[in-house]
Amino acid sequence: APSKVESNLISFNAATIACGRVAEWKKALMLSSAMRIRRLSMNAIALSGAIIACERIAQWERALQLLTVTAQKTTELDEFTYSPTITACMHDGEWQKAWQLMSIVAQSRVGLEAITSTAAVSAYETKGEWEKALQALGTMAKNNAEPDAIMFSAAIGSCKKCGEWEKACNLST
Repeated sequence: APSKVESNLISFNAATIACGRVAEWKKALMLSSAMRIRRLSMNAIALSGAIIACERIAQWERALQLLTVTAQKTTELDEFTYSPTITACMHDGEWQKAWQLMSIVAQSRVGLEAITSTAAVSAYETKGEWEKALQALGTMAKNNAEPDAIMFSAAIGSCKKCGEWEKACNLST
């Protein structure tokens, strides 16, 4: 006789992450609901998987909703939950929402992590928002975080794309 496998937090985490990897946001949200029904609190791992699923198909509103609802509970949020939400907002042109989230991250215990900042600067490069790319670099410096080569490259690319060669040269020195 086949053994019955009990659903627990570990199995829900694994399933939600798998949904995130293949952009199955509806299934990830269904798993989130199933966790609540079974009175399993959504942890940062499951939340991250669900948000990544939403981010991959530009469902920024759902990603933001998941983050907001979960933040009201006791789940500890980290850069792996904030970063895909910020990326989802930016890729869909929701700059204000992305900046609000970055401000929350900067003021929280999470700190402004390189993952989140790199996502922001890369999105700004794509959209040609050189001023915002430079502002994100400045925010990192204020928070004593070291921008990496990818961030600098994206910021320089953003400046070049908009004809701001002088700004790009200043960054590369």
